[in-house]
Amino acid sequence: MATKTKRDYDLLQIDAETLTATRAVWLKQIDNDPKLAHRPDIEGKLDWVEKHLEYTKGPEFAYGVFDKGAGHADAIVDVVYQKDAGKKWLKAMGVTLAPKENRFFGEGPQDFENMVEIYSAAIFGVLKLTKVHQTKVTKLYGRSATLLAFLEAMAATLKTRGGLKNVSVKMESRWLVFTAQ
Repeated sequence: MATKTKRDYDLLQIDAETLTATRAVWLKQIDNDPKLAHRPDIEGKLDWVEKHLEYTKGPEFAYGVFDKGAGHADAIVDVVYQKDAGKKWLKAMGVTLAPKENRFFGEGPQDFENMVEIYSAAIFGVLKLTKVHQTKVTKLYGRSATLLAFLEAMAATLKTRGGLKNVSVKMESRWLVFTAQ
């Protein structure tokens, strides 16, 4: 079995060009292996992305997790910037993995490592978005069982390692919550 190269991911805005490339890559993955994902679900997600590419309007935004240099996303992150009665929250409502990346029981450890890298890039990328969408509270929602397990493990790891400087970290139901002090 050939060793796969470790990838270097970033959370970035999606534009029309990268959305077109992402759509082509994801749908080809399903065409090549229909067991990877339900095509209407993926098409629906990509259609949602197309409606949420305007980053100066809101409150919902679509961001992509991109391998450095790739023209398509390996995951889509649904981000909501919410303002209510003087309070502001940045919420990651879900992470949709590309069909070929959505392998909880993959072919080996590298498949799981890629998922961890994608989820990590999504989480830390959303935390960096607080510079654009200013807030002290960032919430990440564990929509799927896989993402929830990852968020719970991350919260436990951060807690045992002393957390993040000037940031409290805790789980609230299915939410991993980061609050700047």
